[in-house]
This record gives sequence, structure tokens and C-alpha cells, in this order.
Amino acid sequence: MNENTEEGQLAFKKLIEQSSSGITLLDAQFNVIYRSPSAELINGWDTSIRKKDDIPLNIHPDDRPRVNVLLKHVARHPASSETCTFRSKHFNGNYIWLKCCFTNMLHEPNVNSIVCNFNDVSEQKLNEDQLNQKSEQITELLQTMTDGFFSLDKNLCYTYVNEQALLLSHKTREELIGKYIWDVFPDVVGSATYEAIRTAFNEKKYVCNQDYYAPSKLWQENRIYPSANGLSIFIRDITIHKNEERHLKLLESVITNTKDAVLITEVESFDFPGPRILYVNEAFTHMTGYTAEEVLGRTPRMLQGPNTDKDELKRMHDCIRNMEICDFTIINYKKNGEEFWVQFSLTPVSNEVGQFTHYISIERDVTEQKNQELQRLKYLNAIEAQNIKFKEISWMQSHVVRAPLARLMGLISLLDISEELPDETKKIMDYVMQSAAELDEVIHSITLKTEISNPKLN
Repeated sequence: MNENTEEGQLAFKKLIEQSSSGITLLDAQFNVIYRSPSAELINGWDTSIRKKDDIPLNIHPDDRPRVNVLLKHVARHPASSETCTFRSKHFNGNYIWLKCCFTNMLHEPNVNSIVCNFNDVSEQKLNEDQLNQKSEQITELLQTMTDGFFSLDKNLCYTYVNEQALLLSHKTREELIGKYIWDVFPDVVGSATYEAIRTAFNEKKYVCNQDYYAPSKLWQENRIYPSANGLSIFIRDITIHKNEERHLKLLESVITNTKDAVLITEVESFDFPGPRILYVNEAFTHMTGYTAEEVLGRTPRMLQGPNTDKDELKRMHDCIRNMEICDFTIINYKKNGEEFWVQFSLTPVSNEVGQFTHYISIERDVTEQKNQELQRLKYLNAIEAQNIKFKEISWMQSHVVRAPLARLMGLISLLDISEELPDETKKIMDYVMQSAAELDEVIHSITLKTEISNPKLN
């Protein structure tokens, strides 16, 4: 019996000495009774310099209580086995990570020990820690990013959802994780988003789409990436962008279809050759004869000519330099050289930081109105000249009429002195004298008004 036991122990010892894993045998009090050559290679300690009872002392203090509890548990249960990972001090003074399996073989006659089978997993542990750190960084990034993000497995069930995706979907994490996407959002089936996800999943290719989700009143951009485990989907709320885009299209439609010419220039280059034209609409082409291609990059000064009011141009340049809103009416020239009157309003435009970047000019051809105004002024001048002539005639006629009237009044005065006239005749003479005086007053009034309105007659 003793010979068989000894042979068994020798066979067991030979077996463990050939193992690449480190093997240490402990007695019931956890003293080291054997250490394999591979164990010495792993931790750097050999039997001659390592105490038999130093196993607990070389375990990292933070891991020691956990390992002691595990060893005691194994020791109390024959044939039991437990595995744990802990840090153990290497001969060079550093700690290495060991993955150790403790097996209670105290009841085995050929072994009669607790077998510690371990491997150095420091590199694996380092990789795991780095992977966990990167995973935490990615999770933190996904949680704090402004885009929504969620992942689906091969069955299109949710495996991860970040906070922004929860806000956009108006769902809780419990309502999504592990659930089939089309069970959660049946109203999306058949939509552009549904087709995009199907395409990315079935054809294993990246798909990007934009779609409107009515229940949330949300315009969203979906970027869908296939992976070996399913799909990763980023969602961006583009509602504001879509509203701005629609607003810009409306403005573009208004600018394009308005009958007024619209011209946009940069604000730089006040001096020669002047600010460059960046945009003109169709109405500008109809008004001037120039196409957009012929004026883009050139200066509005190309429309000016010899009869353009220089004083108005100076006033306009001063307003532009001061970034002021201003209105002008000047003569410009069409492509064919024809003059036309243009009334325009200049408005400076600033960017989001308040810096002026462009000028918008709204222009209207007012040649017809201007010609009518000039014609009306011509008529008024003609009427005024005619009135002056009439006043001159009135003044002259009043003096011509007043002379014989004065003589008549003098004769009546002489007759009135005579006492030989009958009373009835005197009475008639008084009436005649009174009428002559009234006529003289009228003529005097006409003369006075004529002299006031036309001082040259004085």
C-alpha cells in the first residue's frame, strides 16, 4: 500500500512538473508543501528563498481577505473547487495578476493537499482594464453627446440607448432595452426610416436618411451603421434646421419671384473698384439687361454713368461706410446704354456675432414715375409763367382803367359843387360817385395783390 502511494505521488509530481501552469500544493493550514518549476518561473520565487507560509503575505492587501475566505471555504468542502483572480507580489517587488483555481484534494491519498493551479494573467488583465476604460469613455461620450444613439442586436432588439435618444423618443430605458424595435414603434413601419433600417440590416451597408416623425413633431437625420452584432444608429434632431431651410426656401421664392430687383454685395472694398456683387435675381436681369453671369464678381458701379448724380453717390457711399440703412433715387444705365431712373433701398446684414458682412439692395425702375413727375413739374412751371403774365396784364390793365376813372370822379366832383342842379340830379350824381369810388377800390385791390405776388412790378 505504501509503495503504491509513493508511486502515485511520484507520478503526480511528474505530471505537475511538466505543466505550463504554476502549481503550488498547500497543506490544511495553507502552508506551501510544494511549488512546481513553472510556478517559480511565473512569480520569480524559488523554494530556497521563499518561506513555506508566505502565501497570504504575498497577496495584495486589498485582495487578501477575499482569497482567505475562498481558501477556507475550499478547505471545509472536500473535492470542492473555486477560481479567483488576485494580485500577488513578484520577486522583483511588483504585483502580477494571477488567475488561480483552488481544488481541495486533501482526501486523495496520492495528493493530500489543496492544489493551487494558476497562470499569470497580468497582460490579459491589463488589456481588460484598458478595454473597460475605453468602454467607459465611449459610454460617457455616448451619454453626453447631443446626438441620440442606440444599438440593435441581430434580432433588431435594443441593447443600448443613450440619454438623448430617450429624450427624442419619449421612452424610458426599460421600455426599450431588449424590445423589438417595430413592436415599440409600430407607426414607423413603412416609413423612410423603416426602409433605411431594413436596407442597412439586409445589405450590410451604411445608410443615411431624413424623416419626419409626426408623434414627436420631430425632423430627424438617421445615420445607420451595420456591424457584426446588429446595427448602430445615430439620430440628430434637425427640426430647427428644416424649419430654417423651409424659411430660406420661402425667402428665396419671394426674392426670385418679386418684381423688384434684388442685389446682394459684400461690404468690403468701399474704394475702387467697389464691393463685389454676389447675387442678383431675375428681376434685376429684366430691369438692366445684364444676366447674373455678367455681373457676379463685378461692382454695382458698372451701372452708373455720366448723368448719375455725383452728390447722391457721395451720400450713398457715406451711408455704406457707416453701415446705415439708406434710400436713393438716381440715374443708372442698362446694358444697351439706355438711361433709367432707379429707386433703391440699401440695408446692411450682420452675422451671428453682429459683424456686418453683406449689403442687400432692393431696387425698382421708377423711370415712368420720374418722367411723369418731370412732366408735371414742366406743366406747373408753364402755369406759373402764364400766371405771371396774367398778373402783369392785370397790373397794366388796372392802371389803364384807373386813369379815366379818376378823371370821371373829378368831373362828378365838379358837377356836385354846382347849386343849380336839381335835388334829384344831385342824388343821382351821389350814386354815380359812390359806384366810381367802389370801382376804384376794386382796381386798387387788384393792383396791390399783383404787386405783392410779383415784386418786379413795383
